[in-house]
Amino acid sequence: MTRRLAPRAHPAAAPERIPDWTNRFFHNDDPSGAGFHGLALGRDHGYTNADINVNACKAGKVLQLLLGLVGVLINTHWIDTGHDHWRSAAVKGNVKLRTLTWPQVRKLRSPGGFRIRRINQIIRRAAKLGYTHLELELKDGVDWLPHKVLVALIRSAERVAAAVGIEIYWKTLSDIGNPLKRVKAVHAAGGVAVLLPRDHPHLSADEWWPHLDYFRGDPDDITWTHAKKAA
Repeated sequence: MTRRLAPRAHPAAAPERIPDWTNRFFHNDDPSGAGFHGLALGRDHGYTNADINVNACKAGKVLQLLLGLVGVLINTHWIDTGHDHWRSAAVKGNVKLRTLTWPQVRKLRSPGGFRIRRINQIIRRAAKLGYTHLELELKDGVDWLPHKVLVALIRSAERVAAAVGIEIYWKTLSDIGNPLKRVKAVHAAGGVAVLLPRDHPHLSADEWWPHLDYFRGDPDDITWTHAKKAA
């Protein structure tokens, strides 16, 4: 039977440490680890769980007209084209992915010939390859999306995952962008929100606990602070 994570029944309670069985996952931040090739590479190494990096680009006119989409969740490690040398005939140099439309992004190629995929495509392909779980790592490249748009995109991914029988949960790094915004969006969409604390952060329990389900890593790496109540 597939092991599952679920949103906590009492979201005001302290978030739990994510179960140890989730710790073995395929993770490759190189372009060769992105897209369908990365999924196949992980399965070749025997993994059934993968960490998938998530950023966002603009939807473009067609998707906006047909589906009402403003943005698209995509599988890249960086928020720009420069770090991994994504290029196309029309896009050269270092460009922020949020300034590009999906029709432009889908034409990008890495020096190794790899391409970027939409997250819903990744979920479907992962299920076909035999993956059971995906840890979708929301990067700061999704922060430009309005809250309701990000919620809608997460819900769409949740529906796709349910339809193909694969479990997904959403990880956020505490030290990039607006992590609380991302966690709130996951919670509002009914997904499982996981925080990876870095640099020994001091985070407000009053802000985070109503939205956060789990945290990853050593409990000593995170300090929860509570607002003092007036006497």
